[in-house]
Amino acid sequence: MRITPYVTTIARAVTGGAVVLAVTAGALASTGARTQARYEAAMHVHAAEVARLDTDDAALRAAVAEARRLLADTDGTVAYSPTRTTLAAAIAQAERADDAAAESQAARPGRSLETAEAAIRAVQRARTAQRDAGKELSMAVTMVGDSHATFVLDQAVARAADARTALDAAVGEGERTLADTAGRVPDDAVRQDLRDALAVAAALPATPRDESVAGFDETAAQHAAVQADVVARTAAARRAASGEAGAGHGDTAPADRA
Repeated sequence: MRITPYVTTIARAVTGGAVVLAVTAGALASTGARTQARYEAAMHVHAAEVARLDTDDAALRAAVAEARRLLADTDGTVAYSPTRTTLAAAIAQAERADDAAAESQAARPGRSLETAEAAIRAVQRARTAQRDAGKELSMAVTMVGDSHATFVLDQAVARAADARTALDAAVGEGERTLADTAGRVPDDAVRQDLRDALAVAAALPATPRDESVAGFDETAAQHAAVQADVVARTAAARRAASGEAGAGHGDTAPADRA
């Protein structure tokens, strides 16, 4: 049988087409495999990002709970009240970040590479929002803590100042009594007790060596104790001068003068 040139041409065309189809199919299969591999890799990345998001979210929720306690505990006890307003705003920001994180955790990527990569970006945005909110919250907590510490110290300073004022008033009255009762008491020992109490008061430092809350409170307690002793000795001297019974030396136990 004689093969015509036309038939030969047809055969060659068919063969060439088959080769092209085979190459195309192979290329498509290779591309599909690469896409699938990239999809699976993206899903692994997504799972890792979600795990980190879970960890960060738990830490942020704990920080929010602690910040809420601080906000409640410092009501009316900060030196600068806007710090609490800043803390309240930081708590709200952190809670919004927590809500966004919950949405990202609940979302499931589709079956395509594009949706998997989009899901990764969404989780990463949520983690960034978490970090930013956490930093703002930490700074706000520090500011409120510092402001509260300043308030507490100011209160201690005020208590010490009040105690010193009361002591100074008692000393002034004691000195007047000491002058008024000269030569008017049957036993000058009662006046000596007052004189000794006034000497102790004069020796007290006006401010503490340790200018902390504890230091100022210790000073306030010392001043209050000496003030009570001066008041008692002053009253005893006046009773002795007026001839009242029971106004002798040592009738009132002195406060601890240490």
